[in-house]
Amino acid sequence: MPEPTWRIARSTAVDDALLARLNHDWPDEPWALEQAQAFVANPDNLLLLATTPDLICGIVIAHRLQRLDALRAEVLLYSIDVHEAMRRQGIGHALVAATTAWAEELSADCTWVLTERSNHAAMALYRAAGGTDDIPDVAMFTFRNG
Repeated sequence: MPEPTWRIARSTAVDDALLARLNHDWPDEPWALEQAQAFVANPDNLLLLATTPDLICGIVIAHRLQRLDALRAEVLLYSIDVHEAMRRQGIGHALVAATTAWAEELSADCTWVLTERSNHAAMALYRAAGGTDDIPDVAMFTFRNG
């Protein structure tokens, strides 16, 4: 198998240059410098970027969630995106694997992710990456502040 043209790394700092690149490559989701800096400064948060020299082609946002009822934590894979032009090259699978590797480093019990059943691409990715669909009837409620 040929060497991928992209690489994955954890971002532990966000500066103006990275912020400009994120906002250029992902214009539908504007990034704010102070929020991004606070996010990566928290060791319980994970920002993974898959990059080529010219493009941030994949992003993972994840959180370590400490449990009260268990001895160890869980990791919530909150968001995963692969740039449309770079899909079907293994980037999503590699991002999931890097997230679960981080969870193992933390001695977390598991990594979990929510998605809509109608999101067939996500469902296929999570299955291919070794995830199990173990809660078939989940409802999510959101409580807005303010």
